Amino acid sequence: MNYLCKTHKLKQLALTLITLLFVACASKKERSEFPYEQQATHAGAQTENNTKNSTTTKLNKNDADPIVEPGFLYEISNLEDRTLSGRFRVDFDGQLKLPYNVKINTEHLKVSEVKMKIIQSFQKFFQTKSALTVSLAKREYLIEVRGLVEKPSRLVMTMGESLESVISRSGGLKADRERKEYEPRYLRLEKKDKTEVSVPLSDYFKNGSVPENFSIDGGDKLVFQVDAPTGKVAGGTNMNTIQVMGEIVRPGDLGYRAGADIYYYLQLAGGPTPGANLTDIRIVRGPTNNRVITQIDSLEEGKQPLLLPGDLILVPFEKPTKFERGVMVGSGFATILSAILLLFIVF
Repeated sequence: MNYLCKTHKLKQLALTLITLLFVACASKKERSEFPYEQQATHAGAQTENNTKNSTTTKLNKNDADPIVEPGFLYEISNLEDRTLSGRFRVDFDGQLKLPYNVKINTEHLKVSEVKMKIIQSFQKFFQTKSALTVSLAKREYLIEVRGLVEKPSRLVMTMGESLESVISRSGGLKADRERKEYEPRYLRLEKKDKTEVSVPLSDYFKNGSVPENFSIDGGDKLVFQVDAPTGKVAGGTNMNTIQVMGEIVRPGDLGYRAGADIYYYLQLAGGPTPGANLTDIRIVRGPTNNRVITQIDSLEEGKQPLLLPGDLILVPFEKPTKFERGVMVGSGFATILSAILLLFIVF
């Protein structure tokens, strides 16, 4: 009898130990998916427990027939013509390019409306209505990541994908070991409607804090930069300043200096980012309803226009090929860097 009792107690003890072992294993912290950024690693577990604002895309988009956004993926099936069968993505500009040079402007259209336009575009080639099948395959979002990241590019973002994941797929944030003040501290979210939302990265990585109206949608641009965005638009610049925007380390308003050329302002703004297109720098001048845009395709001395108070210098983004980077962009960077070094000596 005593032997049976002891055996029963041993079985209970073993079962308890096994249960505790499973619980302990299940409660282990998962390793951070983003070791590239120390702040993101520490904040990895916290961001999951924050409000819905910490998600880049709107998870509450439950509309069965939503407005089409850049990145949406349509699937077309046709048994008679294999050229039509496949998946086709809405481009960054809202255009849906289909076989046989068919283009559909999806701006402000619902999913069902674009579907009907696709069917109408090809229906005349078929005798039966059932010959063409069109459906929305995926609700994904095409965005552009720029500024101080290792790999500026356009990305296809899934619904609910986190900001950390977007940064990781862009190669991570740029790090400057010698000068920490040149590392990115803000995200400027440029919406399709030309409005901007500013997000301090330290707040986001610490507790997932983002503005209430923050969400990343198809066609948006994410610019990672050093200084806080000014929130101003072209044409609203202070007439005693020069505004530098685009692929610049520290975009924003700079004090106007009579006689100073474009090199001076680029140097004050920290210089161009690796994704800058130095062969297409633009100067915007004049009131909002009567702008004059000057395009600078050469940075040689004597070919630059005289800057005036209130001008806006816009350095656009371009992802060059290896050949273009070596031949054209490389020479542009060399010219700017030499001019900046000269400024340091003179001033």
